[in-house]
Amino acid sequence: MSARNAADGLDLGRYEQVLRKSLLEKGPYDLQALVARQNLTLGELGRIDFAINPYRQRLGELNTWHFAVGGLDFHLLTDQRRFDPQWSPFLANGNEVLHLTSIDRKDIREVPMLRGLLDRMTARS
Repeated sequence: MSARNAADGLDLGRYEQVLRKSLLEKGPYDLQALVARQNLTLGELGRIDFAINPYRQRLGELNTWHFAVGGLDFHLLTDQRRFDPQWSPFLANGNEVLHLTSIDRKDIREVPMLRGLLDRMTARS
């Protein structure tokens, strides 16, 4: 993990090793990941594809790490519970065909968890 991410409070804790083994060492992957089309906007620019560093987010009652890359939103479940079975078509786990859904459009400046990250990314040195 980079020092910058640690400064932003983006410590994955015990899940960092789980992810390293899953992604880099081709180990077992048992964390569920919900995937959706990213639907962020930025004022008059309209819809934007925006890469977002992982940050903690509650999704209903579940604990997730939310991040975005390539126009997709990912919610990595870091909880002992599982996503409701109705979400199965939208999980990156074990689906040969992944169904994507879009959430309602929202201006990135109106998302409290992203406002600080956006401000730091757009600040001039």
